[in-house]
Amino acid sequence: MNTVINIAFLDIDCFFVAGAYRALSDYFSERGIEARCSEPMNADLVFQAIAKGDMARFCHPPHAPHALYLAVYDLREARIRAISGCLREAGRVYRNEGVAKLLHTVARVIKGRTGGACGFSCCAWCQPLPLTPQEKQVMRYLSWEMTPTAIARRLRVSIKTVSTHKRAVMRKMHFQRDAELYRWLRLGEFGQGNGDSHVV
Repeated sequence: MNTVINIAFLDIDCFFVAGAYRALSDYFSERGIEARCSEPMNADLVFQAIAKGDMARFCHPPHAPHALYLAVYDLREARIRAISGCLREAGRVYRNEGVAKLLHTVARVIKGRTGGACGFSCCAWCQPLPLTPQEKQVMRYLSWEMTPTAIARRLRVSIKTVSTHKRAVMRKMHFQRDAELYRWLRLGEFGQGNGDSHVV
């Protein structure tokens, strides 16, 4: 392993992030490795919070292609343990299990180097759903950097309808934040796929 490890947290729980980062910093420092907070695209370890009732999806949009991805859940539930989700998921962390368990999981993940760099672009779990013609229109105009007001005027619909289509696309593409959607559009990935029936 390098003497520096970049860690990214996709989590709005500031207390968990601060505590986990401190514990990881101490853990790696004892091993001669400097831990740094990083953007997801440059990370070696990515911790992503998963909403209750959902499962992790790390294939799309990709962050760091060779990162190890760990899903962060609020509680350990039998239902979650029984489901095999995204193939890029290297491990699962539960907020209620404490620092020792967190460090044990990280050590196991790094030792095994499971997840992260995989020989596929998108696993079956993460495969996006088809977009409707209206959703494709909204995405096309957003990719042209048109405002929601301008899109609504162009399509002769309400701004609320434009927002509804945008949110529907985000759900289908498994985006949790607007920034992920706009990054995907900037990268020119919209419209790629088999016959444009899927946007991947």
